[in-house]
Amino acid sequence: MKISMKNVFLVAISEYRKWLLTPRIIMVLAMMVPIREIVILPIIRASQYMNQPINVLEPCIATMNSNIITLLVPLVFIVLISSFPTVDGNMFFYIGRMGRSSWIIGEIMSDIMYTVTYVAILTAMILIQVAPYSFLADGWSIVATDYDRVSGNSTGTMSNLLAPNLFYQMAPYKAFALSLVLLLLWLMVCTLFFQMGSVFGRKILFFIILVVQIAAGCALSALDNRLMWFFPVCHSFLKPHYQAYFRKYVFSPYLSVLILATIQGVLIILIYRKAKTVNLDTIGGPQQ
Repeated sequence: MKISMKNVFLVAISEYRKWLLTPRIIMVLAMMVPIREIVILPIIRASQYMNQPINVLEPCIATMNSNIITLLVPLVFIVLISSFPTVDGNMFFYIGRMGRSSWIIGEIMSDIMYTVTYVAILTAMILIQVAPYSFLADGWSIVATDYDRVSGNSTGTMSNLLAPNLFYQMAPYKAFALSLVLLLLWLMVCTLFFQMGSVFGRKILFFIILVVQIAAGCALSALDNRLMWFFPVCHSFLKPHYQAYFRKYVFSPYLSVLILATIQGVLIILIYRKAKTVNLDTIGGPQQ
């Protein structure tokens, strides 16, 4: 059957609506607990200590470049999408009516919608919490650049959240934009990889592979080991791409964008080709 854009949108909207209404969506709110404790509250305390406002985007940038949060954000997202594509007794007739090509393209489109919505909700909740303490301008705050020196904090509270790798290299608008693009591309890789696990009938196996590489990549990143660049998750946050003081790449973030986009392209091709011949009984059933 030929691809019908009407059917593609019907599939995407149907899956997206089911995703929004799933009880698991509450996990997006739960994700804010570690973000608030690890990122938001320390920045707000530093702002109050110095009696200076922060840039409204600084907590978002810090969140997208935190090793711990970078580990948790994709794991929570994987759990949110784990029951999709949805499978029920009408699936065979539903796909027959929509056409396999339209169905799988609609599923991929819904993946994009999940990813953008997830990141948008997290970003909005961060901005709402820090808005009373912040300003909106394309410049780093004194809190971000000078708090550790002024307070005599030897543990580097702010430098651990907003490293010199970022504020010595670029303005906050650019740092936010690059961090956001890398995060969106990485989460899209996660959802496509999980989608591939569904159509190949190995959802649990693909889940384990994804979790292992996320954990290993974050560990290597924390150790600043060069092997980290072999793990896609390490391309998803901006901080390690730059040296601390010199305007020189450790690894170009634009190359990371290209790598993540290429992985997406390969996954989409594999998913599309397999979906046209896959046995529908293996999708969503007992997976290994």
